[in-house]
Amino acid sequence: MSNTEHKIQSGWHTSPTLSLHTPHSAHSWIEINSAALKHNVLSYKSLVGGNVVLAPVIKADAYGHGILAVGSILNTLDEVGYLCVAHLSEAVALRKNGITKPIVTLSVIDLDPALAIEYSIDVIAYDLQTVHYLNECAQRLNKKAALHVKIDTGLSRMGVLYNEANAFITACSRLSHCMLVGIFSHFANSEGADKTFAMLQLSRLQKVITDAASQGITFKFTHISSSAGHTTLPETHHTLTRLGIGLYGLWPSLTNQHETLAKHPDFRLQPVMEWKTKINQIKQIPAGSFVGYDLTHTLTRNSRIAILPIGYHDGYDRRLSNKGIVKINDQYAPVIGRVAMNLTMVDITDISNAKETDTVALLGADEKINAQTLAQLCGTINYEFVSRIHSRIARIVI
Repeated sequence: MSNTEHKIQSGWHTSPTLSLHTPHSAHSWIEINSAALKHNVLSYKSLVGGNVVLAPVIKADAYGHGILAVGSILNTLDEVGYLCVAHLSEAVALRKNGITKPIVTLSVIDLDPALAIEYSIDVIAYDLQTVHYLNECAQRLNKKAALHVKIDTGLSRMGVLYNEANAFITACSRLSHCMLVGIFSHFANSEGADKTFAMLQLSRLQKVITDAASQGITFKFTHISSSAGHTTLPETHHTLTRLGIGLYGLWPSLTNQHETLAKHPDFRLQPVMEWKTKINQIKQIPAGSFVGYDLTHTLTRNSRIAILPIGYHDGYDRRLSNKGIVKINDQYAPVIGRVAMNLTMVDITDISNAKETDTVALLGADEKINAQTLAQLCGTINYEFVSRIHSRIARIVI
């Protein structure tokens, strides 16, 4: 058995069990606003122009929004030229669910690479052993493997180091059944105010492209731009731009938001996700009582509390204990006590019309319960907050 065959058999799966459908969970659900998603696509597309391919990133279950729900909407939009995922398994699952847009896998080939050829999926190239195997598979299938060479320009994650890229690209170009379709890198801090390192990364990528061109090797797609780069670094647009967090109506950072609005005062994002649940039980609890694990909250008055059937298992972060806010009947209720694994308590003493089975907004466009606010309360970023919402919770397109 060759080393390549051993790697294929031991490291990749050939018959994955893939499903993007999640069981319906009646106690909690997520509404995906298709109009908001389309608005965000059009807003970013207007900034990069018609000659630049827009490539939304729908990895990590579309940043928690539901990869099939989001992918199905994007599949209908002419403004979308490519879809980007992290894992080959995500791309194959999209194909099996009827997604026909071009797809590129940006990070991990977690299935047999031959499936990329079978399902016409572009894949990352940074490892000659895998590239040679792709070439062999493509030859057997009488097809071409479409490669996007990943260049590490300073993030020190996946990819070929920029100062070693020329030899790798040359080796790939000599393979009979591989096509060098794209070349790309990823910014380390394009959302910050200081763009010095981003510009250094850009120059490193450009040098690799120039050196390849001097050898007669060119790429249809060059890409490095992210959501932040879309709006503040037009020189990074190249021929394809990857649209991540901004696709979902969320800003890469407050700095990026301020810089974008200074350059483009009419630019607006619309949050795509609303996360809702229902009141499971209402209880009258006397003053002086403790609420929740570890006795972290003591009631200072006779109180009416609502128990919500969600918790940190669902992705409602435990760090929202005694900090979070929910919205019930257009009024706000604070989270009291520890957020538990499956239950959370809120104080509804001042919401006199609240009753059991009323809908509760956990996350939405409202400033007090949006992803940025909740992430700040948790000491993290909006990316993490939304992407950690459990995939078993139903995503409903509205």
